[in-house]
Amino acid sequence: ESEPVDDGESLILSEPVYSANFTAYDCVDPFATTPVQITSQVHTVLEYLLKVYTYSGNNYKLAHLPQHLGATMPRFPIRAVVQRSVYKEHHLYSLMAATTARMKHVFFANSPFSDPKQIRDIAMHHLRKELVACARSGIVDKQTILDLLYLVVNEIQYGYFDDARRHLQIVGKLYQLLNMNEYLDRWISETAAHVDNQLALSTGRRPVLPYEFDPGPMLPERMGILKREARRLLAFECPSPTRMLVPKAPQGLNDAVADLAATLDPRMGYRFSLALKIGAFSGKLANVVSDLVDCIEIAKVVWLSPLAVCFDAEWLCRKARAVLRALLVLAPENTTGPIDLYSKCTENARMCLMILMTHACTMIGFQTARLNVQRLKESSRAALEYWCPSIGWTFECQPCDPDKRLPTFQDTQAGFVLWAMFTGIWSAEGVAEEGWFMVRAINMCRYFGYSTYEDLNDHMSHYLYSKSLQEVSLRKAAQFLK
Repeated sequence: ESEPVDDGESLILSEPVYSANFTAYDCVDPFATTPVQITSQVHTVLEYLLKVYTYSGNNYKLAHLPQHLGATMPRFPIRAVVQRSVYKEHHLYSLMAATTARMKHVFFANSPFSDPKQIRDIAMHHLRKELVACARSGIVDKQTILDLLYLVVNEIQYGYFDDARRHLQIVGKLYQLLNMNEYLDRWISETAAHVDNQLALSTGRRPVLPYEFDPGPMLPERMGILKREARRLLAFECPSPTRMLVPKAPQGLNDAVADLAATLDPRMGYRFSLALKIGAFSGKLANVVSDLVDCIEIAKVVWLSPLAVCFDAEWLCRKARAVLRALLVLAPENTTGPIDLYSKCTENARMCLMILMTHACTMIGFQTARLNVQRLKESSRAALEYWCPSIGWTFECQPCDPDKRLPTFQDTQAGFVLWAMFTGIWSAEGVAEEGWFMVRAINMCRYFGYSTYEDLNDHMSHYLYSKSLQEVSLRKAAQFLK
């Protein structure tokens, strides 16, 4: 391997990079010419990786963007990473550890390796040797940072959370070596943000890395143009000209953003904007909700209008991930001030937003659903124990006086509570918590005068809502109303 240089080119090899076709029945290194032996099992995994990597989280879910945007979006250099991995054991086996875990638990595909723990152990062995060598020489191959992140992906998937946290701490110490002017370095940073978010989501704890990974504000002039376009879409209810330009992702992926060009409602986010105006959100959560409203407005233009360009879509994806990260940082232990009614309601709203943004920004929404729905129920219970008596309702969200209407502010709050209950019903599908949310949702629907699926869909369309994922739970509630 060539000697590393100071200008960020230490990842470039002087010798020709191994370039197998990675297609079925490719003759895999028959003469053992690569430094690391490429077996048929390794070949199968690498072939699968190249096929599905377009649909991974830190590739901005390119498969679900309109083609005129997806074709011009920057892409993770996965082929270069794969080709380089065959020269070093720690590169190859850490990549294999992450891929085999994703194959089994995200894409539900058969892995050629029967024991994923064995792959992880091999990767850890070679990574330890490499880190010791780096400490002695003072020279770090930046792809080693990516190797650590791939290992963390495997550890999160199989519940080795303490090991994952320790390895992310090592990433934090090496992170300063990245040069954001280098293409691969930027993508290593993006991967670090996603992996850290996924560990926090899987454990219910704060992120490890002390960075916000926020792209910052969009230029005001551009933001103004996009928001005016979003208002035009709402006013004229124009059909989406990009609807037929979104390719259908293979592998049977059921993604929250898979069909936004066909299902995104121009009214989405309106209730959040209204709540900000009347002071229903304040403090740090208000800042997060304000960023979320911006994301929703830009998403309408990205999926419903040809006006958007790839920069808009890239900013949207990075900003949405930053919103999710900000929600993770606002954990209950970081709440300042007394644990009052406001704090309890804030935690309930945070949990709902976190569940939905997990589906929007990652591919582990369903994997973390059980943990998050339990926390959502706890936060809902804590909030309703105080909020319901304060407005004259029972704990099951039934008005003590059926003919009494709530004042505007409390009525707005009630709309958010109903949104939270439906989010809980969807997240708790098939588990005991579903009934708890359903009872309260049905009572609140009767207060609002809702009786059909169309009424429920109309209500949810003003908040944050995935019609493709939540339609079944809304129809179930509509059956109860009948």
